[in-house]
Amino acid sequence: MWWASLLRLARSALIFNAYYLIRIRPLLKNGCVVVADRWAYNYLAQPRSVRYYGPARAARFVVHHLIWHPDHLFVLTASSAVIRSRKTELTAQEIRDEARRWELLAEQFGGNQIDATQPADTLAAIVLDAASVRQDRA
Repeated sequence: MWWASLLRLARSALIFNAYYLIRIRPLLKNGCVVVADRWAYNYLAQPRSVRYYGPARAARFVVHHLIWHPDHLFVLTASSAVIRSRKTELTAQEIRDEARRWELLAEQFGGNQIDATQPADTLAAIVLDAASVRQDRA
């Protein structure tokens, strides 16, 4: 089963990169903003959600070194109680473990953690502000 996971990981990496080069990069060059949900980070933060049961080291290598990364990474967070009320299939420990993995990803990739329980317009303003500040520094 782990070999099938490795094949799925390799296939996903190829698809991510091809999609980036063919669809996303031209949009970015034209000044568009592209928003993607999770990207390849699920292989590290939520491996079960992508049916990845292979070695964590392989997933870390691929995600860190073999795929394009977004210019801005935003990790939406919420308390364990809020997540538990929405994701009843996860145990409290699984929620804490996953939250920690997302926190580590935000640290590793320079992402911003944002409280997802805020109103949508507030979240949008935070994202736009953070993206424009980083853009100004570039």
